[in-house]
Amino acid sequence: MLEKRELEMRGSEILKELEGNSEIFSDVNKTFIVGIIEKKLRYNHKYKQEKFFKTRIEVIRNSGISDFIPVIISEKVLTKSLRKKIRVGNMVAVAGRFYSFNTKDKDGKTHLKLCLSAKYIKMLKDESIIEKIPTTNILYLNGFICKEPVLRKTQISNQYITDLLVAVNRPSNESDYIPCIVWNNTAKWAQNLKVGEEVELYGRIQSRQYFKKFSDRPEHQKYIDMCKKRINSEYIQYRKYEENPIKIDPTIGKLKMAYEVSVIKIQRLYQK
Repeated sequence: MLEKRELEMRGSEILKELEGNSEIFSDVNKTFIVGIIEKKLRYNHKYKQEKFFKTRIEVIRNSGISDFIPVIISEKVLTKSLRKKIRVGNMVAVAGRFYSFNTKDKDGKTHLKLCLSAKYIKMLKDESIIEKIPTTNILYLNGFICKEPVLRKTQISNQYITDLLVAVNRPSNESDYIPCIVWNNTAKWAQNLKVGEEVELYGRIQSRQYFKKFSDRPEHQKYIDMCKKRINSEYIQYRKYEENPIKIDPTIGKLKMAYEVSVIKIQRLYQK
């Protein structure tokens, strides 16, 4: 098993209090983030008479790059007093599980969506607490390889990465399907994982922007290449991009956000 201290986020007192609480964490899917509320809280959907709300949290990496993590909150977690405190710019700690769901577009195509399901929320107002707990993004999964791994190189940095799709079981006998990226030498090891093998991994939720093209017409290719180049150079400076966005022709393409797990450590638990 991965060492418990790796999941305790450098001695974070909040996470220590939550560890072992089965109502917040499952044994196979644990996520804990500390960041800044970046999107206004809004109603998202209703399921079995239970209302769910959505926001987005900005978590800053050590490198200064920001990840923007979508968070779904049940009305059972979101009390009236807490709802009043969730405001853009406030710092918050969120714990729960990273889950997947499918949606269909207007053409009937199915798309995998990812989100953090919040089981615990704590507003951080005390400056002394904020200083002790830096922005944090940590995730633990125990699941099964459900798609052949793919080894490739990144376009910008030319690093080796392996794409994995990990199925994580829920208590309801359903599964979450989580895309994961393994880096460098570990990526070369991970390419040999087989479908059906059980793994456990430790990492963080990563967001990235990309350009989804709708047109294959040759005369649009130069425009598409320009959009992709600018997004690749500025996606790590998300706020700069929002202040000076590309005016994208909606008939040619659209800017979209993707989410995945950037793996820090992974190991095989079961060999088929």
